[in-house]
Amino acid sequence: MVTLDLFTKKTRLYYIGLVITIVTASFISIAAVYNLQFESPLMPLYDALLILAIVASFAFIFTAGLGTLHTYIKDGELELAADSLVIDNVRISLDNTKELNLKVRIRTVKSFILERNQIEIVDKNGNVYNRRFAIKSSSQNAEFEKVLDQWRSNGVIFNISYRNI
Repeated sequence: MVTLDLFTKKTRLYYIGLVITIVTASFISIAAVYNLQFESPLMPLYDALLILAIVASFAFIFTAGLGTLHTYIKDGELELAADSLVIDNVRISLDNTKELNLKVRIRTVKSFILERNQIEIVDKNGNVYNRRFAIKSSSQNAEFEKVLDQWRSNGVIFNISYRNI
């Protein structure tokens, strides 16, 4: 059995870091292409702000990549077992599922936290459960793959698509 975090929203700090990183990278790219040079008495201030933005961008990328920065707001847990799963505090037997779709990001050596994962379950009553989940470590990813292998060996039919983006 493996327990994964469910979420629907990213944190405000994540979006702030993302905006700073995108704006900084865009400014540096435009300045490099057009060879922008200013003659202004505020030039030391501009340089200090640019250096601060670059440091903040690297810190954001590093901490988000390592998983030390919480990038999502956890609002539930997904428990996957050999014969059932629990999503939104509802236990669903795999025999009671009509359709089970997984979209999973491929774990590489460089990836730390995998947040771009989705699960969609349609049970025989027509209830649809569609949520995003995070795989936080390589050991959790190994447990996740073991559960999927158990499902395959038990004859559970599910659709899974692996993606790199």
